[in-house]
Formats: sequence, structure tokens, C-alpha cells
Amino acid sequence: MDAMHIQHSRPTIDKDDIYSAIKVLSAGKLATGDEVQMFLKDVCRYIKLDNCGGVVTNSGTNALYFALRSLGIGTVYGIHPEPGMCKDEVIIPSYVCRSVLSAVEHTGAAPVLADIGFYGYNIDPDNCRIRMTKNTKAIIVPHMFGTPVRIDRFIELGRESGVPVIEDCAQSIGASHDGKKMGSFGDLSIFSFYATKCMTSGGHGGMVISNSADIIESLNSLTQYDKTQKHSESYNYSLTDLQAVIGRQQLKKLDSFIDRRQEIAAIYDEVFNDLGQEIPSGGGIYFRYVIEVECPDHYIREMRNQGIVCERPVFKPLHQYLYNGSDNYPNTERAMEHAISIPIYPSISDAEIEYVCKAIRTVWGK
Repeated sequence: MDAMHIQHSRPTIDKDDIYSAIKVLSAGKLATGDEVQMFLKDVCRYIKLDNCGGVVTNSGTNALYFALRSLGIGTVYGIHPEPGMCKDEVIIPSYVCRSVLSAVEHTGAAPVLADIGFYGYNIDPDNCRIRMTKNTKAIIVPHMFGTPVRIDRFIELGRESGVPVIEDCAQSIGASHDGKKMGSFGDLSIFSFYATKCMTSGGHGGMVISNSADIIESLNSLTQYDKTQKHSESYNYSLTDLQAVIGRQQLKKLDSFIDRRQEIAAIYDEVFNDLGQEIPSGGGIYFRYVIEVECPDHYIREMRNQGIVCERPVFKPLHQYLYNGSDNYPNTERAMEHAISIPIYPSISDAEIEYVCKAIRTVWGK
């Protein structure tokens, strides 16, 4: 088999996506219009959330920022008359993409980091509970790598404390729990449509949805940056029709994308089982295929020598940015010391999968 170069992530774009973009371009619909609103309705219908509404944004990060501000968390434009005087706190996992931290900090609120569970990579509800204070205003709950969190525990925690739960579905759109789509449980839910996420809206994009009339009204207000009767906090963070029409086409294929991811994961499972390597459990939609090894850098280097890009699934945990020491985040440290992500995405071909499997047998078999 000839040598190949296989990326860690890659978008899945076909002629239907391209044709839909050309059609919008030909009609001169370049700004935010009907396609954006139809994209929002399509996602609400797919998630099956009653009384669903929200806004479509130019990134998942800004969707999360809007979610926080719609709850009144932080201050207008993140500015406080006396720096450091905003007492609002938002609980987020340490083991997550730094953009989650950025969204919280942009509001002026203080991020409070929680550890992940002993098994898997999702934020731990018990660890969240002990980190809650009277200033806790929200808990952000990412479904890491497409694997649903124990969402019932978080909903219970939210009800007990009166603290809103924000589902971060950036890596999990299409995943389900007890027959319901992720994104239908929290007080709000956000999505990302970046180029290499589960589906894309043409490179960048995001969305925040809710079934609360008050939250939806607040979200809409945050996007009304022109032609308003009075001045209020608002932003031009909208998606364009050109991007939205690609997102709509991608959503139609999302279930087939997930089927393909699960099919590839089953192939990897078989190979790793034969090699005695522990495989992922409860993989959900397999946005990432993550296993744990001793010395991930060794395997990343050896797979690159085979032409295959593997990565650490989180570049750096947030507590290493914010704090010195790691005693309070043992499970996050465990994940950082051992986790490695193998390429998995719908556009990877059968020949490429065969090549990856051959390389796995070579590298893990040494």
C-alpha cells in the first residue's frame, strides 16, 4: 500500500453543499436573512425541543457568550466600574477547549474549574457540587468528544440550587440520552459548526437555543445591533445566509455522518482489541476516538512517521493556564498524561481506514 498523509480532522463537503452555496451566491443573499432563520428552525426541529427559539452566531464561542449574557451573567461588554468587582462565577471543566474559558472571561465573570470523572472525560457532577458557592450563576456542561454526560445528575443539581445548566453540544450534536437529543435537557444549549466539528456551516458558526421565552427574548435583544429605539448591549455576531444554507444541507446528512463515525469506531475497536489495548466505552457519536496509552507523545510521533496525524484531544487543561499545581484535578491530569485521539471523520475513505489500521498494528505491535 502506497504511503498516505491522513489528517487528524477534515470537513465532509459534497456537491449538495457546494450547489446550495452557489445558489445563495447567485441570488445575492450574502447577509443574515431567511436562510439563517430556517437553519435555526431546522436545528430546533432536529433536537425536538418544544417552544424552541434562539439565535445563530458566527462561532460556538460567541454562542456561549450570548448564552451567559442572556442569563444576566457578568457585566455589559464585560466592563465593571471597579475592576475585579464582578462576583458572578461560572463552573466549567478544566479538561475542555480554551474557548469555553474565553467566553466566560469575556463576560467579566470568574471561571471556577471542576475536575472530570474518574472514568471518561466529562465534567463530574459531584466535583461541581463541592465547588458551588452563593455566587455560582451557571454550570457549563460539555459532552466531550461526542459522549453524553450524566445529564440527569446536572439537571437535578440545577433544580436543587436554582443554577442554570448550559449544555455545550459543540462536539455532540446528534447524540442522545434516553431517547432524547443532547441539547434538549439544559436551560440553554449551544452548538458549534466549525469546519471540522460534527457538521459545519462553511468554516465557522454557532447557535444557542432555549425553550424559555424570557431567555429567547434576551438572546434576540443581544443581536439587535441596528434600527432599535434605544441603545442597549448588542453585537453583530450573526451568521450569514451563505453559511446557513451550508449548515442546513449538512444537518440533513448528520445522522449518516454519525453512522459513519460509529462504523469506523467499530473497526478501530476490533483492531485495538486484538492488540490488547483498552478501547473507548460509551463512545456516543465518536466525534473523537480517544484511547489511553503510556507516553502519548511516543505514539503520536510514531503514527506521524507513518503519515497519520494523531493528537492529544485537549491541548492544555485550563487549570494549567490559570493556576499553579494540579492537586485538585487528578482526573484531568490523568487524561492529559494518557489520552490520544485517532483520526475519525465521515470523509475518511475505506482505503485510508485500512491504512490507519495497518499503522496501528505496526506502532502498537512493537
